[in-house]
Amino acid sequence: MSTTTHSPADARYGGWHKVTSPGIGRLGLAGTVLGIGGLVVAFLVGSLASPLAGLVLAVLTVAGVLPLVARTRDGRTGYGWAGARAGFGWAKARGRTRYTPALLGGRTGMGWSGPSPAPGLLARSQLRGVIVPLWGEVGVLRTRATRWTVLLECPVDSAALVDPDTLAGWTEAWGHWLASLPHESQVHAATVTVESAPDTGQALVAETTRLAHPGAPTLAAEFLHEVATTWPGRSQATRVWVAIVFTTARPGQRPATPGQMCDLITERLPGLCASLARGTGAGQVAPMTPDQIVAIARTAYDPGAAGLFDAAAAAGIDHGLTWAQAGPVAADESWDHLRHDGATSITYKMTSAPAGDVPARVLAPLLDPTPGLARKRVTLIYRHHQAAEAARIADADLRTAASRAGERRGQVRAEHAAALADARRSADEQAAGAGLTRLSLVVTATVTEPDGLAVARTLVEQLGARSRLQLRACYGSQSAAFTAALGLGVLPTDVTRIPDTLRDAL
Repeated sequence: MSTTTHSPADARYGGWHKVTSPGIGRLGLAGTVLGIGGLVVAFLVGSLASPLAGLVLAVLTVAGVLPLVARTRDGRTGYGWAGARAGFGWAKARGRTRYTPALLGGRTGMGWSGPSPAPGLLARSQLRGVIVPLWGEVGVLRTRATRWTVLLECPVDSAALVDPDTLAGWTEAWGHWLASLPHESQVHAATVTVESAPDTGQALVAETTRLAHPGAPTLAAEFLHEVATTWPGRSQATRVWVAIVFTTARPGQRPATPGQMCDLITERLPGLCASLARGTGAGQVAPMTPDQIVAIARTAYDPGAAGLFDAAAAAGIDHGLTWAQAGPVAADESWDHLRHDGATSITYKMTSAPAGDVPARVLAPLLDPTPGLARKRVTLIYRHHQAAEAARIADADLRTAASRAGERRGQVRAEHAAALADARRSADEQAAGAGLTRLSLVVTATVTEPDGLAVARTLVEQLGARSRLQLRACYGSQSAAFTAALGLGVLPTDVTRIPDTLRDAL
């Protein structure tokens, strides 16, 4: 992220761009190599063996390259679109798009509760409580054998009345905190989740009950009662948390054991919380307990349970559910939405970051509470690159942008010129010590009315456009996208079958 002006009142940020690969026209590196290599082989076969065989091979080469040229509006190749269709159809034919957990499920041992009854990417996840001196029991979620996640509660305040100087300071401090993550031992990624939903009012009821006095005037008592009964239905509650994803990989050493990972998290957690709370506007950051993590997952699948969890938290008692009970009673995935426990959700992903430079509050329309939705979650996923890898990527992006800008002499397209300017700025900042981070954004909108799905689509698409984002529904992967948007440290790149290097080359 780059700052283009220095005045806090009009500070603007930008520099986002997609990873591109050199190639001919719309063909990336892989398509160019495939096309040229295939045509060369066809020419040799036709010259040395059979002209007919060479012609057939040339036709097959062109047919194989065409799906890489024909791309959708969000940049997917024909192979990507066909693969999503075929994969979803195969999963549906085998009954993998429906989920009903067993009546008797789960086992408990060694302090872990599992396996989780949640579908898809959380099926093998485990939750554990680790004792940290400053906070007591802290929840640690193991989503994969090599991924351990800690959730940090951030009681942020609204930025509506914050002056520009303070807002610019928060933004700069947040950028510094993200830039510091590559220097943290075994920190693999970080996610930020902003969740909004109608306020259940349980906390307000508990507070008014606490404030009520038997000898209070009648008017005051009636006023408190009216506030507690009428205000919750008209207000929205917003919750923010940050997930820190650790990896067991250690350069030059064997992967860390569970005991070593718990020790690492115990040592690193105080410093991470202190640095996050320092000047970023995140408030008094504190790690979540296992009960809080269970409540997040359960209310995501069953929005109607939010009132019960809020009532338990307001009363200061444990809700009694384990991680094995955090998933849905049933779930059914369709091509463009997910049904779960009397609710329906649709998840979108960002296909393009804001074009040009934007103010700090560009995402406010998308992050602010949205009336008409039972629950909305916006999750940003940050995956940082190590210093050596970041330098290589920045140099490669600069070469690619320069090559595309010089494809037609005297006819440089505006988008190529802008991409070249962004690539040069990123390379300069990286050379000066800045980090390089991959950014993703996922949005989930949940409704409880049967006919509310169309409203959810319209609202999310409008909010995305107002935030200058290009959003597309995660067709054929709603269950996986829903899990990624939960903010529990599940990274889609950890489960994809196509590595980053091949995907970038396309």
